[in-house]
Amino acid sequence: MPSTIYTLSAWEKIQSKINELPSFNKNARRIQRLLVGHAEDVDLDSNGRILISKPLRNFSEITKKVTMIGQGEKFEIWSDLIWQARVNQWRSEETDESEESVLSDINI
Repeated sequence: MPSTIYTLSAWEKIQSKINELPSFNKNARRIQRLLVGHAEDVDLDSNGRILISKPLRNFSEITKKVTMIGQGEKFEIWSDLIWQARVNQWRSEETDESEESVLSDINI
């Protein structure tokens, strides 16, 4: 699973929506604990590199090489080995009608 880095403005919108979930709902509390409770601010070092904490590196199984995937207001940081395995898996999967529908909705 990748670590996901959001711009501050994008994260603030997400966090606000998560915090509005009903506090008496078991699933909502779980989401709040997992997403907001494990969120971290990240900084750049003097060389412009993102510093990812050890718990997040462990969660994402990041050891040495990473792959960064841009996603608009966020990007994902994957272990390079896991990324390559996932890409191979996705390429081997058949495209179904729902995937084609998504692409046609954006005129691709």
